[in-house]
Amino acid sequence: MELEGGWRPVASLELFANLALRRAEFREGTIGGVDVAGNEVPLVPRVLGTLGANWSVTERTLVSAVARYVGSQRYDNDVANDFGRKMPSYTLVDLKLSHRIGGWKLSATLLNAFDKFYYSYAIRSLATSSFNAYPSRPRTFVATVEYAFP
Repeated sequence: MELEGGWRPVASLELFANLALRRAEFREGTIGGVDVAGNEVPLVPRVLGTLGANWSVTERTLVSAVARYVGSQRYDNDVANDFGRKMPSYTLVDLKLSHRIGGWKLSATLLNAFDKFYYSYAIRSLATSSFNAYPSRPRTFVATVEYAFP
């Protein structure tokens, strides 16, 4: 199920939200000799959510903020659903400032603004009771310059 909505309380401010509730399960089958029917599919979070705002400070300047929530999910290689734990959920916030000058658009973006440590991919070890996680990027600043030809 997915819900999406937006609201513009004033002409210069747009608020939006999205919520996805998912249930990904194997319907039938075996993997490596393990019956997986009814088990959760690894790497698929049950809950995804987004909250955001776009504020037109002036006709040419836009400030945006977006918070994204990713719920817990099973580790890769846990099709039997017997690992006993899930990858932790996380919430990230991104901020962006854009300004237009003629045909030019200048933007500055701060990804993972609160420098949250998280990982969006990890695989469980079948030989031990551990896992390997691949950390995602820390706080990142990105600047872009665009030009639109008339």
